[in-house]
Amino acid sequence: MNQIQQIKTQHSIEQWKKVIIDQQASGLSGRAYCQLHAIRENRFYYWIRKIRESIVAMQPVVTSTSQEPVTETQFAVVSAATVTVKNRQENVPKLLLHYGPIKFELTDQTSPELLRQTLQVLQDVLPPC
Repeated sequence: MNQIQQIKTQHSIEQWKKVIIDQQASGLSGRAYCQLHAIRENRFYYWIRKIRESIVAMQPVVTSTSQEPVTETQFAVVSAATVTVKNRQENVPKLLLHYGPIKFELTDQTSPELLRQTLQVLQDVLPPC
């Protein structure tokens, strides 16, 4: 992409960020907001995707073994662990967090580092609530 195209794309991203923030503040669904403001729904979701891609592209990926940024996109494998609980009280969530469409149930056993990393990824990928 040449420099002029990059500038135009960046300008469009900034304009659409304002639209998306307004939609989120309105409390309307994407579809309802688009109908109310005569916006083509496919364009609305196209720009949401483009904005998310631009946010992800700006974030360096850091591996756990070295603190140097990696230039390629990497994915982490996430799996559910089976935990044997002696006392049922230990399994009761101590804190419930809602971040957009995602819900977290945290206990005393939740690793602060895992929570920090998870929230950072969500902040980078999801638009602000």
